[in-house]
Amino acid sequence: MRGVFIYILIVMQVTLVGQSAYLKFENFDVLNIKYTETIKFNNNYFDDSLFAYHQINYNFKLTSEYIVNKIISVPCSEAEIKTLEDWSWTDKPKIIIQNGLSNNTYYSKVKVYPFFLKDNTPHKIEEIQLDLKESQSKNELNFRSSNNINKSVLSNGKWFKFKIKNSGVFKFSYENLFDLNILKNPIPNNKIALYSNSSKMLGFQVGDRRPKDLSQIPTKITGSYDGMFGPGSTIYFYSEADGHEYYDESDGYLKKEINLYSDTNYLFLTTSGDIRKSIPIKTLSNPTAKLYDFTKVVHHEEELVNFIKSGREWMGEKFITNPIIFKSTYEPPIVQKPNLKIRYRVCARSISSIDNKISLIINNDTNCAIKVAIAIPVIPRAGINKNPKIKIGFKIIFNKKENIRTFL
Repeated sequence: MRGVFIYILIVMQVTLVGQSAYLKFENFDVLNIKYTETIKFNNNYFDDSLFAYHQINYNFKLTSEYIVNKIISVPCSEAEIKTLEDWSWTDKPKIIIQNGLSNNTYYSKVKVYPFFLKDNTPHKIEEIQLDLKESQSKNELNFRSSNNINKSVLSNGKWFKFKIKNSGVFKFSYENLFDLNILKNPIPNNKIALYSNSSKMLGFQVGDRRPKDLSQIPTKITGSYDGMFGPGSTIYFYSEADGHEYYDESDGYLKKEINLYSDTNYLFLTTSGDIRKSIPIKTLSNPTAKLYDFTKVVHHEEELVNFIKSGREWMGEKFITNPIIFKSTYEPPIVQKPNLKIRYRVCARSISSIDNKISLIINNDTNCAIKVAIAIPVIPRAGINKNPKIKIGFKIIFNKKENIRTFL
């Protein structure tokens, strides 16, 4: 029996109500923020990448559906297009609908970014009208209620706990488990099972979904005879640790979210299960394609330093020599069109110098160089897209003029 705090969900039905949102974008201008340029307009907000947007707030829950009823736009100027070189241009405006909960009351916010492609030409919105829909179902949350979870997967049977530090495919052989004194004799395949959860951080907004209990991991068993896990048998599985990888549709990058609270995940193995969750096997008849290439992500983020010893903004390793070089290589695909994307973040603290500079060098050619701000931990965004046809090497070099503390 485990006493824990849980959410009590009460499903309530409400009448579907249409809402109309009207936004007007006025007085576009290029804004300089330290060494970064962006576009601003009247009463705008900025996101983490310093892209401007308008926002409307509502005191009820909206669905993710919307209809653009009216849109008036004009072409962007050359200066605006240059400033928006990191913007992901699409033929539809970027519209985000978010919901939250505060003091048992729902609220919603609608964000509209004014930049999009019209007839393959960068445009900016002057006026836009949206039709929105209020949600039909509402989950009222009572955070002061407590209850007991009496059917946790850990409440019955024999369990063994393992920790992992990295994401990947893992395996346990019968001999491994025998040596650890977990197994003494062969057991039916369905008796052995593994449980864990994602290494992704829990949501930061009140009311975000979170795991209620451990989930079973799909597994594959090889070397089994007559449905028994015994000598020569091995169980394979995939599990996450040290963060969560995902695809960001807003900028087209595969990214990794570092878990700020733990670099370790835990697995729970049982030898007294009822049903083992198997990895599904899909049989393809007469395959017609051969795959030679895949998308590879190389992510380097140590998250070792926190300037104020609090909060969620962590920095990587400190640059302590001059120049500081971080190297990596890229080999182009065999069949697919080559495409290399590089994005890095850097911050620095300096008392006086304004000439500190960080450079991205590809095959001894400087592709990107930016100055680093003084005294405050500003994090400029920087990136580059390439279509290399040969194997390349790239390195990040930081040249410092004075005693400056810099972090990648």
